[in-house]
Formats: sequence, C-alpha cells, structure tokens
Amino acid sequence: MEKYTGKMIPFDIEKWKAGYEPVYRDGAEVLEVAVLDKADGQNVISVNVDRARNSHYPNGSWMTDNNSSCDKDLMLKAKEVVKWVNVYKDNLGMFFVRNCELYCSEELAKRCGTKNNYHATVEIRIPE
Repeated sequence: MEKYTGKMIPFDIEKWKAGYEPVYRDGAEVLEVAVLDKADGQNVISVNVDRARNSHYPNGSWMTDNNSSCDKDLMLKAKEVVKWVNVYKDNLGMFFVRNCELYCSEELAKRCGTKNNYHATVEIRIPE
C-alpha cells in the first residue's frame, strides 16, 4: 500500500467525525478509528493495515499527551479548498491576476472574466 505524502493536520476528534480522513504521521493508511468514552476521558483506537490496534490520546498522540511526535500518531489529511481565478494578459504579453479575485465556481469566474485583456479561467487548490 502506498503511503500518503500530502499535507496533514493534527488529529481532531470533531474534524474526524465531520469526515476528515485519518492517516498515521508516517503516511501509513488507517483502516478504522473508534472513540471510546472512559471515566478518565476519551481514548482513541486506530486499526492499521496489519490489523494491529493502537491506542491514542484524544489529540491523536500515540505515546504521550505532550507535543512529542511518533510515526504512529494519528493525523488527518488536509482538505483542499478549490477556487477559481481569472488570468489576464497585458499589452506586453505578460500574464497577471487582478487584485484578490478568487471565485467559488468556474461559472462565476468566467461570468466576471469579461473585462479587457481576459485570457483564461484557472482552477487553484489551496490546502487548509
């Protein structure tokens, strides 16, 4: 199985519940995650591709509840925000983007891209 090499953010139970995909800090796949409510707080259990179970603190840390890191720490794959920009071409043939023109859809960007020197509408992906 190929390891994930994209941007990761710290594990957060609420973000995981909202659909963010878990991954181990070293990029290894996480098959399952369960959150157990215990008398002394929450405990997070993950299952890796070898079907081994790992116990984590609620912050996703495998070994300690502090800021040290380990390959078995739970992380979340960062989501990308997709935006659209209009590219323009000046009289010298140089391309540029106008001030802060980020659009939520390609259709809206193209509708607004009717100004002089409009060249193209381009998708950009911004990691959170």
